[in-house]
Amino acid sequence: IPSNGSCNGTVGITSITTSHSRVTIYPNPFISSANIVLNDAAMINLATLQVYNVMGEEVANTVITKQSMTLEMGGFPSGIYFFELLSGNRILQTGKLISQ
Repeated sequence: IPSNGSCNGTVGITSITTSHSRVTIYPNPFISSANIVLNDAAMINLATLQVYNVMGEEVANTVITKQSMTLEMGGFPSGIYFFELLSGNRILQTGKLISQ
């Protein structure tokens, strides 16, 4: 804060966007399903999407078998979920999903 006591800056959390996204998941927030688009077709059948609730419990685990597919999540209670895109033991991407 400047010495005059005024603050002209903004406060908040900035989203981080990278040009190296391996997967796009939309819509987010989702209601009953989300579309998964693998941005690198070479990863088909090599990538696994794992989804966890806020307690860290795995609630979905699916192998990405097509470049574009739908993940049915109608049974998910409203809330925040986290995903990991894995290839073998390597984490390729992580992110947050919101269920409405």
